Amino acid sequence: MSDRESVIRLRFIRAAGIVGVLHSVANAIGDIFYQAVPDGVYDAHMEFMWRVPESSQRIGAYLGLFVIALAWMGFWHVYQGIKKAGHWLALPPIILAMWTVGIGCAFHFGLFYPALVGHQIIAGSADAAQVLEPLYASMLHATLTVADIYLISVALFSLWFMVLVLMGRTAYPRWFGIMNPLFLTIAYSLLVPLIPRYGAYLVPAAALSDALFFAVSTKLLWNVET
Repeated sequence: MSDRESVIRLRFIRAAGIVGVLHSVANAIGDIFYQAVPDGVYDAHMEFMWRVPESSQRIGAYLGLFVIALAWMGFWHVYQGIKKAGHWLALPPIILAMWTVGIGCAFHFGLFYPALVGHQIIAGSADAAQVLEPLYASMLHATLTVADIYLISVALFSLWFMVLVLMGRTAYPRWFGIMNPLFLTIAYSLLVPLIPRYGAYLVPAAALSDALFFAVSTKLLWNVET
């Protein structure tokens, strides 16, 4: 590979990492529009979304849907950092991550439909609620089942990535293996309650942890030959 080709390739790797960061930030902003409630009360049955204005939810639903696929560029960037471990070890977690992005799209937009039903339950009569509540429960169950698959996939990618990096067979330093998406998401969920002034709006914005993952990866690979 010529020096010019090496420079161009390095620029592509940098750009892909930056795209990964921008995707995660935009996704987090979308989730704030989509789910954030001022009182910071988030229940497992997602009924808090009934209190988010429908106009705000439309912005969040579509913003998240349209930008989430940009994560593919971010994971291509990550592949450049782990491919030294060998294609048979490096490709499977990246393919899993890209597949997970598709699951994430389904989960993200899928929440919009039960949320719309919830708004109708609030706006309608008691008789309407009696009819719509089973529909809401059914739609929410289907969506959260997709969420479970998504979380399992994120965990599998994170653990595989961590093992590869800790083995020292990648372009990353070993400590970066600990900074995988699973660890960063858990750390985010523990730290956000410590800043109550902003926590009510930041709870849904867990994608900010992915922004940190891609940002550190971009920094580490900025001048590294992969």
